[in-house]
Amino acid sequence: MEHRCLRLVGGVLVALSVLLAIAAPSQAITNEEFMRFTYWTGCSPLRLGVVISEDAVTAGLTEESVATAVRSRLRSAWLYTDTNDLEVPMLMVHVSVVNSRRRPGGAFSIEMALYKHLYDPLTGLSIPARTNDMVGGLYGKTGMYSGNAAFILSVIAQAMDGFLDAYLRVNEPACPRSPIDP
Repeated sequence: MEHRCLRLVGGVLVALSVLLAIAAPSQAITNEEFMRFTYWTGCSPLRLGVVISEDAVTAGLTEESVATAVRSRLRSAWLYTDTNDLEVPMLMVHVSVVNSRRRPGGAFSIEMALYKHLYDPLTGLSIPARTNDMVGGLYGKTGMYSGNAAFILSVIAQAMDGFLDAYLRVNEPACPRSPIDP
């Protein structure tokens, strides 16, 4: 009798496991869903933050030169705002340079990160969170340079083009066709 009960309980557990596996929603998300999570802001304008390393200054870069390169790209897409409102999403650009001690130039890394507020319905909290990773990947860049800061600025412009392409592709339904569209 005891053996029969154990078999019955085992059978019920197996049946429950199968039902839960069938009824449970899939945890895998598509690339499109991931891109939407990463970049969707309802076409909100972006604040800009820029940080550069000490060696970047030595290489001839300034926070203002980097900010100008990025800001002009954001403005051309009507996506720049100079607000201090922390609720507004922010594009953070970090440029690191390691200068060679033996010859002009060295290595550089450009990181672009989108920070937007994520809402937790359980706690009711909303905090800014980094939703992408662009260090040396799709939009961030790493490389070598020969001592010319203009080269690094051109790489930043290329990275911005990639970022804006992804951002606008995801947000296109919410973006106006021109700056005067309602």
